[in-house]
Amino acid sequence: MAPRLAAFLLVVTGGRRVGLPVESVEAVVDVRDHFPVPATATALLGLVPARDRLVPLFSLARLLRPGEGDEAGGATGMGVIMRVHEQVLCLRVDDAVAIIHEELRPVDQGAALPWAAGLAGRAGDYVPVIDLELLAARVQPAEASGGN
Repeated sequence: MAPRLAAFLLVVTGGRRVGLPVESVEAVVDVRDHFPVPATATALLGLVPARDRLVPLFSLARLLRPGEGDEAGGATGMGVIMRVHEQVLCLRVDDAVAIIHEELRPVDQGAALPWAAGLAGRAGDYVPVIDLELLAARVQPAEASGGN
């Protein structure tokens, strides 16, 4: 598979840099005043107001590394509102750095990045870009167990 040009929002979460596809980013927002909700999934932090409605707030660090903490994520109040098909959600991050345009290279089969669409970067400094379809699949079971 040949590299293809990708645009992504470079974010820092749980001490690692990752990319979020810009075509799915709706806004970067303050999430310090979110509303906690009871949930069995540790990645679900609560609800946050966004565009006249409440959307689920997830820890991106916990979605990428289930069972681990956020590290600095709890101290920040930054979230990225994302749209995955008709689903809108907010991902808490430590920092939103810049919008980057880079070639996206395929992920090696042996890489421990089951949620990555590809790698962007050069000279050995690669950033995994998140496949939102795979990330949404991790979110769906959490929402189903938290309802009814």
